Amino acid sequence: MPGDVDSKAIYLYCFASFALLPAFEGVGVDGTNPVFLLPCMDVVALEKHYDGIKRFLHLVSGKDEWAVKAFLNRARPAGNS
Repeated sequence: MPGDVDSKAIYLYCFASFALLPAFEGVGVDGTNPVFLLPCMDVVALEKHYDGIKRFLHLVSGKDEWAVKAFLNRARPAGNS
């Protein structure tokens, strides 16, 4: 981790195969500290869990991620407009 980073907390954006990542620059979610890669062999992220991350990346390779987001208004019972 770069020495000039305020390391109170680290936000992990993603796991990725290092060879597939383009070079990038920018700031993190705090708007101040830079975004950087933490490579471990051919994976970028958590060294302690390398084997599990590697298996997961192989499993999801070539797949698309889809999500659905729903909101619930607890103040209004279901079926009432």
